[in-house]
Amino acid sequence: MKSDGLYHDLCSQVLSLDRRIRFAGILDREGKLLVCKFRENLLTPLVKSSTLDHGKPKQVPTFIESFVAKKKLELALGKLNYEFNYFERVGVGIYRLVGKQDVYLCVSMESTAVYPNILSKIKNYIATI
Repeated sequence: MKSDGLYHDLCSQVLSLDRRIRFAGILDREGKLLVCKFRENLLTPLVKSSTLDHGKPKQVPTFIESFVAKKKLELALGKLNYEFNYFERVGVGIYRLVGKQDVYLCVSMESTAVYPNILSKIKNYIATI
């Protein structure tokens, strides 16, 4: 199976971890969205207009640039494993996929007080792949 197929499966599995997860996507080291999947029946995909161009993935929002910039510190500090950004209407987690060269999982979720639980579910799941 091509990596795109594996990445689509990974996105589907991550969406199934918690109903509050709205989006899962795979990023390359430059922050380019390789594949993505949205939870079905979303009334308002918060990032869809900035992540899809005619149904094809494109460069993701600028907060990803912050993550990419932090990667420059890896030489001195070690690999960046994950980052979480808490916005008023959405939380966004970015995880390094272990064993994958510069490939990252990006997940957005509804604004909720249980972010730690959701983040833990995602972290535990990706540790098994």
